[in-house]
Amino acid sequence: MSIRFLGVILISSVAVISVPATAQNTEIRHVSFTPGTTSAELTGSIKGDQIVDYMLGATIGQRMVVDMTTSNASAYFNVMLKDAPEAVYVGSIYGLHYDAALPASGDWVIRVYLMRNAARRGEVADYTIDVNIDAVGAAATLGDPEKVCLDEVVRITNTAQVEVIGSDFSEAGTMVRLAVGSNSAPWQCIAYKDGSTAGVMFLGDDSAGTTSSPGQTYADGDAGGPDWWQVTGAASLNIRSGPGTDQAVVGKAARGQLLRNLGCHGTGEDRWCHVEADSGATDGWVSGAYLSEGAAPAATGIGTTVPSDSPLKPDLHVRPTGEIEASWSSGCTVLYNPARSRINAGASCSEAQLVASDLWVERMKQ
Repeated sequence: MSIRFLGVILISSVAVISVPATAQNTEIRHVSFTPGTTSAELTGSIKGDQIVDYMLGATIGQRMVVDMTTSNASAYFNVMLKDAPEAVYVGSIYGLHYDAALPASGDWVIRVYLMRNAARRGEVADYTIDVNIDAVGAAATLGDPEKVCLDEVVRITNTAQVEVIGSDFSEAGTMVRLAVGSNSAPWQCIAYKDGSTAGVMFLGDDSAGTTSSPGQTYADGDAGGPDWWQVTGAASLNIRSGPGTDQAVVGKAARGQLLRNLGCHGTGEDRWCHVEADSGATDGWVSGAYLSEGAAPAATGIGTTVPSDSPLKPDLHVRPTGEIEASWSSGCTVLYNPARSRINAGASCSEAQLVASDLWVERMKQ
């Protein structure tokens, strides 16, 4: 089926036309397919704060599938309707695979970017994006893992407004990503072969609001953020079990305290950020209205490295801050806080590498 793309001249089997953008360091590239084709492979490279917006026109109900491979674990893509205030899919939260029926007609944007920590260091990311748009109503049929997780999230949230937006299979279990409610709050669930589930949790929520001080600088947008936040505008900031004022308070952060950034969701006064204290002892969510970018804690020493003696185990590097990197020869890198809890992992990491990394880092306590 041919797809209509607005304002684009077909000049080859896949046409990518670059247009300079006026906002920040962003380049717009219009994408079109040859009539009769529905897919394209897009390749490129970004450095530092560069952003590339791939723009294409599509109709409500069409199924869009986007997959990204990249040389940099801090590179992601978002999916959003042109000029919309928020993305419908945030790669830094959900991962590098998007598969869903589009909720509206118009110009859709696939935004490629580096997280702020990598952008600030001037890192480079080479990437390949495979995008496919099928006919209206061609959304994927749910398999058993997706159905199990869908039913479980419906039960927990007590709402039927739940949609499966993607899943990743591994021998250990299937990670299912879901959107809940009118604001598409992100949830995740792991489904096992025996029909049981685990790790059912929400990763963000746009519905909870806060009150901020006039002129307060909000936490960064969905395209990333700094490594560390600093508490500002409040003498004592509640750390909650989830993103919302209705969630339980699990700790407090004093003005000026540094909190590691584990990702934010929402905009303006409805923004919540997942954080942890520099010791790794407290993990929770805080209002983004009271955060500003902070410098990393002062480091002492030069760190230590335990090299691997086998391709079946990673190199382990203990940073001066106490954080631990597990690096595999394949390029997979897993980061842990000083308490040995996993913070982040590269998109190329397999489930087996994640499990093995956890075990080797845990052995460092012994």
